[in-house]
Amino acid sequence: MAGKVGFRRKDTQRAIDAEVREPSGSIGVTRANEWGLTEKQEGFARDVAKGSTLVGAYRANYDCSNMAESSCHTEASKLIDNPRVATRVKALVDAANEKHLIDVVRVRRHIMDRLLEESMDMESPASARISALGLLGKVDVIGIFKETKEAKREEDDPVVLKDKLRKALAELTGIAPPVKD
Repeated sequence: MAGKVGFRRKDTQRAIDAEVREPSGSIGVTRANEWGLTEKQEGFARDVAKGSTLVGAYRANYDCSNMAESSCHTEASKLIDNPRVATRVKALVDAANEKHLIDVVRVRRHIMDRLLEESMDMESPASARISALGLLGKVDVIGIFKETKEAKREEDDPVVLKDKLRKALAELTGIAPPVKD
């Protein structure tokens, strides 16, 4: 569940509140964490955020031994419709995405540092230093050696360029240069 967490039921707040006070399958009052979730709900949210199916996450955290398959699906659906659970799943997914972004930045910085070191290490073979410099030049921030494919423009045609140059010279000097092709 990497992205949107939808709410299908709007009238579940009473059931949600009852679940927090007394989750199904337990006796007495259960303590809620800082997200307002029971231990089972938190486990469900974590499993869903890691990519488990709703039913798989439900089965992993709740006793489904005496439940029909359709009941497991219904209860899992109800649980993800709980705004607290859905909010927690979204927070866990967002945190995982942010960590991934930080890891990407860290790896990129490491590669840049190593290439810089290699390019300046006089004990390295010249070919290794040149390769490091070439790779550094291709980095999108620097872009010195970045290969780009541009569509050929009409202005790049030599005949068109000559005509434009003749017109510009004629406008500047008032004399039309001779045409030599």
